[in-house]
Amino acid sequence: MNDGILQGKFKKFGLPNYTAEEVQKFLDICEEQGYTKPNVYEGHYNAIIAAATILEFADKNGISGHAAAIRWTAFHSELDVKHGDSIIFWVSKIEQLHRTLDAFEAGPRSTDLAEAITDIY
Repeated sequence: MNDGILQGKFKKFGLPNYTAEEVQKFLDICEEQGYTKPNVYEGHYNAIIAAATILEFADKNGISGHAAAIRWTAFHSELDVKHGDSIIFWVSKIEQLHRTLDAFEAGPRSTDLAEAITDIY
């Protein structure tokens, strides 16, 4: 991969379907060996288990899964406006817009819920 990048055969390469720990090991090796690091990442997780876990933690914290996801993404994820990141959402009903805006306006979640969601990803 490193040779392909250096020879200009491709500009981007990524790691799909690896856990965060596996990606970190890969990055550590790249750093140690002076290799080009991947610049695309698609996380590996079971969406059904992740959703069930988020809903369980959200319920324990008295909020909806939707609100937990919005608030974590907006306030606890790696997204950063300094890097041009933003959240784009759309709705098909006005009630969805109100629920989404309410979640943004509610601000950051408790540390335990934020950490639980972060651990899933």
